[in-house]
Amino acid sequence: MDKQFQSGQQVTANAYGGKKLSRTVVEDRGEVVLICQQEEFQRARAEGRTPVAVGFPKKEIEKS
Repeated sequence: MDKQFQSGQQVTANAYGGKKLSRTVVEDRGEVVLICQQEEFQRARAEGRTPVAVGFPKKEIEKS
């Protein structure tokens, strides 16, 4: 079964060099999940705009 992520969900991204990054999901696009820092997600929501996010491979994202 494929993992599904919801907008606003806190996740851990497994980054290069074994780093674990705590991020917020902006959008699940299938093989890629758009993520950003929690502060950016909250600021964008307050300002009524889409958060500035990066695409990350879904296989490197874990539920927090």
